[in-house]
Amino acid sequence: MISRRFLLFIVAITVLGAVLRFWGVGLQPLLSDEVQVVFTAEHYMQGGQFGPTMPYHPNMRNVVTYVSINLFGAGVLGIRGPSLLLGALCVP
Repeated sequence: MISRRFLLFIVAITVLGAVLRFWGVGLQPLLSDEVQVVFTAEHYMQGGQFGPTMPYHPNMRNVVTYVSINLFGAGVLGIRGPSLLLGALCVP
C-alpha cells in the first residue's frame, strides 16, 4: 500500500512541476506555428477536414485545441493550455 507521505511527495512534485510549467507562460509571444494550430483546429472541427497545413498531426489534437480555444479564447492560455496541462500531468 502506498504511504500517505509518499503520496504527498508525489502531489508536491506534481504541483511544483505545474507551477514551473505555467510560470511566465504569457511573457513569450505566440509563435507562428502555434497560431496556425488555431486555424487547423477550427477548419477540422467546422468542416470535418484538415486545415490548410499540418495534415500529419493527429485529429485528437485538433479536437482538444478547439475545445480549449472555445473555453479560454484564442489567446496564450487557449492555445498553449492543453500542452501545459498535459505536460504538468506527465510529471508524476
